[in-house]
Amino acid sequence: MKPIILMYHHIAPPPAGAKIRGMYVSPRQFDWQLGWLRSRGFSFSTFENLSDTRPGERPDIILTLDDGYLNNYEQAFPILRKHGARAVIYPILNDLGRRGVSWPGATEQTPADMMSAEQIREMADAGIEFGSHLLEHRRLTEMSETEQIAQLTASKARLESIVGRPVLSIAYPYGACDDGIIGRTRAAGYRYGVTTEPGRIAKDADPLRLNRYTAKGCKLYHPLKFIRMIRTAERQD
Repeated sequence: MKPIILMYHHIAPPPAGAKIRGMYVSPRQFDWQLGWLRSRGFSFSTFENLSDTRPGERPDIILTLDDGYLNNYEQAFPILRKHGARAVIYPILNDLGRRGVSWPGATEQTPADMMSAEQIREMADAGIEFGSHLLEHRRLTEMSETEQIAQLTASKARLESIVGRPVLSIAYPYGACDDGIIGRTRAAGYRYGVTTEPGRIAKDADPLRLNRYTAKGCKLYHPLKFIRMIRTAERQD
C-alpha cells in the first residue's frame, strides 16, 4: 500500500504581510492534525522504513517539511515528539543557521530564520529523517547539467556528514524536475524524490518522482478540509 505524503513548510502562525498564508501551519493546527491522524489509526513513516508498511492496513503517512526553517525545530519538533511521529525535513544546506532568509524567485518573500547544523544533528539523533533540498533554493531545471550534478552530490554529502547516516531522498526546489534530472538524481545515489505535484502516489510511480498533498494552515483552513483531503487520498489507493 502506497503511503500518503504530506508537504509542510512553516510550523508557525503567518506573519503580517505574508503572501501565501497557507504555507504557515500554526503549532496548534499541526498538533491537531497529528492527533487526528493518530486517533484514526494512521502510522507515521519515513523513507528509511517504508518497507515496514504492512498490506491491508491504513496507508502510512510521511510528513515532509521543506526548506529547513528554524520553526521546524522550535515548534514542529516538540509536537512530533509528543505524538511519537517521525518526519522528513529538507533543509537548504548553504542557508543553515542563517537569519532573515528569502530566495529570489520565490512567491513567498517573508524573511525567515533557518535551523542550524547542530539542531539538525539533534533531531536526526531523535529519529527525524533528513533529505536534500540542494545547496541553494534554485530550480534544477534552470541549471546546467554540470551544476545540477554538483548541487545533487555536494548537498547529499554535506548533509550526510551532519546526520551521520545515508541521505535517501530529495525534495526538488519548486518541484522542478525532468527526465534528465531524474536520471542524474538516481546516479547521485538518491532512492526517493518528492515533487510538489498534488495527489496520491500512483502504483507504477518512479520513486524519484512522488506526489505530495499540501497540508495548509491559516485561520480559514478548517479541520474538515484536512479530513476531507486525507479521506480522498485513501480512496485513491
